[in-house]
Amino acid sequence: MTEGETGAMANAAHALRTHIREGGSLADGLINGADINDTATIALVRGAETSGELDVALATAAGILQQRLMVARRIGTGLLYPSLLMVVSIISIGVIMIAIIPQFRPLVEERMDLVPILGRAVFALSGVLSTLWPVLLTGLIVTAGAFAWLQRQGKAKPLIERLVSKLPIVRDLLERNHAMMALHILGALLKREVTLSEALNVVEETTPAGSVKTAVKDVSRAVADGAPLAGSFAKTKIFAPSAIEMMRIGEETGALEEMCMSASNEMREASDRALERFLALFQPAMIVIVGTLVGVSLYALFSAIISVNQVAF
Repeated sequence: MTEGETGAMANAAHALRTHIREGGSLADGLINGADINDTATIALVRGAETSGELDVALATAAGILQQRLMVARRIGTGLLYPSLLMVVSIISIGVIMIAIIPQFRPLVEERMDLVPILGRAVFALSGVLSTLWPVLLTGLIVTAGAFAWLQRQGKAKPLIERLVSKLPIVRDLLERNHAMMALHILGALLKREVTLSEALNVVEETTPAGSVKTAVKDVSRAVADGAPLAGSFAKTKIFAPSAIEMMRIGEETGALEEMCMSASNEMREASDRALERFLALFQPAMIVIVGTLVGVSLYALFSAIISVNQVAF
């Protein structure tokens, strides 16, 4: 990985090789040399350094990281088009309000009392935006600059995730995916003979802040007190009943890791279906909303002009 290569990957591999040649462990080298701080990856590597199944552990860690990337990419790709549509719609409506509607205001300025209520509201909003557009533009530029700075600091993505997660529908999708990833990581760790208590601690650390993280924390505390895993998960009311039943069967048959992975796969399929339904409804809804806003603006404008002309003639 170091010979004939340049860039971040080669530098990390070189630092990792130097660390290992000096007698350090692979797990510590990943943290200090390769700047890999993923809790699940480090837990798998530490366990494999004792058991000797390092190749399997690294493949499992890569699978977990790839699964996370796929989840993030699937949600990001699904929300990309609606986000672009929203931005374009805001710009379009802003141009109509600031540049087009003020051109017609002199035609109705003296007879504004004859303009319908909707038309007066549109002209009033247009007047406010026409007056404040320098302030709004300055605020937009400052916001873009702040976002670029946060992006360089690595804080932009977490901030966007927190803001987006406030939306009810998106929050539900994220919770489904976080729950799926929690079970996936738990099953992978148990399969590599990591203890249940340690595996739950790792899952808790790797789960983003939210209801799923709180649920895993409660489960970890209950299991440490001697409660069964499936019953503890059932009390959180976060995970699907079918996933709870699979974990209960796994506890009874001694195949908990396989059942956790099966539950994770089932929840991933359910999450994919929910995301597809969301996008199938959200994108047309955005088009209808944008078309309605533009249509109302133009209708109010032309109805105002027609009303004044009817009185004049």
